[in-house]
Amino acid sequence: MRNVHKVGDDAPLFDVETIDGRKIRLADLRGKVVLLDFWVANTNRNRHKVQAAYEKYKDDPRLVIIGFCMASRKNMNKHLAEKPMPWLQVHHGPKMERDVSIIGDYGEFPPVLVLVGPDGKLLSRWLELRTSSKLQPLLDNTMAALPELKSPEQENEKISSGNP
Repeated sequence: MRNVHKVGDDAPLFDVETIDGRKIRLADLRGKVVLLDFWVANTNRNRHKVQAAYEKYKDDPRLVIIGFCMASRKNMNKHLAEKPMPWLQVHHGPKMERDVSIIGDYGEFPPVLVLVGPDGKLLSRWLELRTSSKLQPLLDNTMAALPELKSPEQENEKISSGNP
């Protein structure tokens, strides 16, 4: 039986490839807030909450949103064509066994949202739709506490101007 991770525990690590071929490792995202959206095409009830977070923070490099679709590739592609979700997406497959899947590491079944802090610890898990309304306030407070990240262009400007 798997260890059930609680809020405050280290988030289970994963190494995945997005549907557009990017490699993502949770360990490489330390220092950023990571929102994990585990969804299936016919019950993506949290989509509007994730969409709101994406719209608010899409230009902020301190937040990474990763969707894990638990549907067949055909159903996932159909759903994304009808209702685009422009954040990172991973095809996780429809029949992943709870003990061998990433969602199993988090002890959840979709649809569910998980928030990982910049220290790699679980900040929150939502088991039901009615409690996912806490997402935006928790996300806003977490983001407000993070130092601002400079874009590469800003860093180059600082170096060339001699400003610390």
